[in-house]
Amino acid sequence: MLAPIALYSDALLSQILMASGYPLEIVEAARWSQANPNLKGDAAVSAVADKSWDVSVKSLVAFPPVLSQLNEHLDWTQKLGDALIAQQQDVAAAIQRLRAKAAGAGNLKTGKEQTVTTETKGSETIYAIQPTDPEVVYVPAYDPNTAYGQWSDGRCVAERPDMGAGLCGCWCDVRRLELGLWRQRQLREHQCEPRDEYRPQLQPQQHR
Repeated sequence: MLAPIALYSDALLSQILMASGYPLEIVEAARWSQANPNLKGDAAVSAVADKSWDVSVKSLVAFPPVLSQLNEHLDWTQKLGDALIAQQQDVAAAIQRLRAKAAGAGNLKTGKEQTVTTETKGSETIYAIQPTDPEVVYVPAYDPNTAYGQWSDGRCVAERPDMGAGLCGCWCDVRRLELGLWRQRQLREHQCEPRDEYRPQLQPQQHR
């Protein structure tokens, strides 16, 4: 279930997880985003300030592709929200297991877009993913079918029933967002294509 988003930066992942508990608001926000394609970044977030949506949902209007995927896969989104409410610790543990798998497969490492750090707590290794530039959030594109390698039964992660395959595929629209405690100031778009072995690669796209 978490494979499509487990490699997102901690801040963005947190917003997605919290927003998943408000599926009806996600639908409303996605419709608003589709109806207002010219409003981006701070302008988009400011425009929805008076909405009754949860702050996590409001923050995602700055990431239209992410919001769109949550809206298009509402069953997955709702299950994610239910899991977070009922099994928060299990969700956190699953994210760490996936990150460990990706790191072991060579697909989670520090680069120009993100910084990956680890901390040992008892027998556990905790992976944290932060933007290399603390004021910029990148949405990575990766294939959940291959990013985590294989399990001992020979199947890729996304094939396993507990991982879900509903969102498999790349979210290739990347948004650059400068943050000040989730106060969006500027939004620039990029287009990404996966590197070899589906490691994120960002390529600027000029907008007219």
